Amino acid sequence: MAITRRQFLRRSALAVAAASLNQSAVRAIVLSGPAKKVLVLGAGMAGLVAAYELTKLGHDVTVLEARTRPGGRVHTLREPFSDGLFAEAGAARIPDDHDLTHKYVKEFALPLEPFYPSRLHALRFDRGSREEVSIDGFTDAMEGHFGYDLGGNPGRWQKIKGGTDLLPKAFADRLGNKIHYGSPVVRIEQDEKHARVVFLKAGRQETMTADNVLCTIPFSLLRDVELPALSSQKRDVIKKTRYDAVSRVYLQTRNRVWEDKGL
Repeated sequence: MAITRRQFLRRSALAVAAASLNQSAVRAIVLSGPAKKVLVLGAGMAGLVAAYELTKLGHDVTVLEARTRPGGRVHTLREPFSDGLFAEAGAARIPDDHDLTHKYVKEFALPLEPFYPSRLHALRFDRGSREEVSIDGFTDAMEGHFGYDLGGNPGRWQKIKGGTDLLPKAFADRLGNKIHYGSPVVRIEQDEKHARVVFLKAGRQETMTADNVLCTIPFSLLRDVELPALSSQKRDVIKKTRYDAVSRVYLQTRNRVWEDKGL
């Protein structure tokens, strides 16, 4: 059954709300149990947060990451831009109600700054029309096009000064050699006592065994991993879940000529 983006977000929010009701109980179980060996698959934001919190609770954590950097879809491009400029290829906006992100931004003492220049106007092209609008009008138009909450007061949006990748780098610095980069996972299996992960390292297969495996690999990549312990129905969901593609184009100019026009 196909669902719209808005329906998906609403159902996801309900699922998160339901999960949060049991959060204290789950935390109590983790705290009261013995330390475990845990493999976290993926060093995107979900994997980094999980590994960081599990390490603080005293568990023996190892993170396997296919790429040579942390952050996953948080990716700041610093080349080939000059003069210290950079661009965001992934996550960038932090709304005021993203409490968990703000928690870690504060914990790692990362400075924030406004995402939108509220003193300037935006130039909006909408269905063939061109007009100058306030930044409020720009964010409202984004909400109308994309179908989720990007509207409202532009002051509710912030960004990490110096680049969004400073957040995953802060997690990675604290996790240190617990993260194994260049280690793509090819198979996840389990028996009654342990879980095993087969991954590549310098082109050769290696295997790690743990008490638990926490998989944060997105379905778009997980569908290429062998998952013999999962039912055919679950593998089918992983295979058929569709992801949207997004492209961004960045240009570097000598001067910000648009600011002379108040844009």
